Amino acid sequence: MGLSDNLKGVILAVASSAFIGSSFILKKKGLKRGGASGIRAGVGGYTYLLEPLWWAGMITSKFITRNNLLFSKHISPKSHSLLN
Repeated sequence: MGLSDNLKGVILAVASSAFIGSSFILKKKGLKRGGASGIRAGVGGYTYLLEPLWWAGMITSKFITRNNLLFSKHISPKSHSLLN
């Protein structure tokens, strides 16, 4: 007796929202640190590229976005028939 598709979908949505939110916070903290130590990104600075927090946020964001599609496809393959 497994979880229903609806419950799996809700769990996936909540988990991905938490990870996407945390990656946004990491990127924002990296941008703030980069702006404090050099020219802000909003005015053409690139110091945020040297911030590990910004990179951690970007990598987390890309990983979650890519895997979100894979996880949802695994949970409900019928809804992703266009991707095959």
